[in-house]
Amino acid sequence: MKIYETNLKEGTDKSIKYNLYRAIGNGGIILIFLSMYAFGFWYGKKLILDNDGYNIGVILSAFFCFIIGGSSIGQISPFFKNIADGRLAMG
Repeated sequence: MKIYETNLKEGTDKSIKYNLYRAIGNGGIILIFLSMYAFGFWYGKKLILDNDGYNIGVILSAFFCFIIGGSSIGQISPFFKNIADGRLAMG
C-alpha cells in the first residue's frame, strides 16, 4: 500500500504541475489573442481618423487577415507536446 501511495503522489504532483503550465499557457494565448483584437481596432480607428486613404473596408479586411493568420499559428501549439514526446522517445 505504501508503494502505491508513493507512486500515486508522484503522479498527482506531476499532473498538477503539467495542468498548471497548460492553464498558464492557454491563458497567455487568450491574452495575446484579445490584445491583438484591441490593438487592431485601436490602430484601425487611428488610421481612419488620421489619413484619407483608409476606409473601414480596407481596415477590416487587413484586421481579419491578421486575426485568422494569428489564430492559425496558435492552433499548432498543442502539437508541440507531441513533438517533445517524440524527441524524448528517440533518445
